[in-house]
Amino acid sequence: MNNRVTSNFHARAPVRYKKSVVRSFVNRIHNSSSNWSHFHEGLSKAKEILHDNQYPAMFYEPVIHDVLEKIILKKQGLDKKSFDSDVTGKKLFYLQYRGNESTKFISRLLKIGAPIEPIYTMVKTRHVLPSTKPPVNKMYRSNVIYQIECSGCKSKYVGLTTRHLISRVNEDFSPNGTMTKHCKSFGCNIDNPLDATSILDSSYRNIIHLSIYEALYIREINPSINTKDEYISRRLRIRV
Repeated sequence: MNNRVTSNFHARAPVRYKKSVVRSFVNRIHNSSSNWSHFHEGLSKAKEILHDNQYPAMFYEPVIHDVLEKIILKKQGLDKKSFDSDVTGKKLFYLQYRGNESTKFISRLLKIGAPIEPIYTMVKTRHVLPSTKPPVNKMYRSNVIYQIECSGCKSKYVGLTTRHLISRVNEDFSPNGTMTKHCKSFGCNIDNPLDATSILDSSYRNIIHLSIYEALYIREINPSINTKDEYISRRLRIRV
């Protein structure tokens, strides 16, 4: 078990989220305990963690009691319907949490019978402040779609790489590389391959997704140096 919860009790978050922290603790401990003795020991540690994060006992004790009651009833096969979350016909409604006003707004919607299942979204400090992490040099980025533009004839080449971009560009400009062959055929000269290279896009999903990205850029840009298009006869679609 982690020695701390995700956030302090006084963090700006909906009360339901804080209750979910407690419920999650109890359910995880129950699922990982082989007997009630281990469960009691784990629950005691969980209470210590909640206390260290300023969760008051009067807040988490009723939540723990409620979860335990449901666990026991479920083991006895009683009142199973109470454990089902019936949201049939409801739409997920995402709302950025801004304190009590957000809760009041949702309450008003539910009172008039709006068919919604509210989900609060959070904005963390790290999302609104500039990153302190230094930017990665483009030549050391990986899983990218890149473009090389010949400085002589302005012809273009589009490719992909899952390795560091500089490794792939070095291959393109090797004695038997694509760009070297182009320069020899058309009498061009690219003084600085790194300046001629730019990143069009990136994706960390998988190589198939990256390959489709590459094919879409090839169709859009129509680079004259490219001689191979494996996806030319296929319908290209990407789920975003």
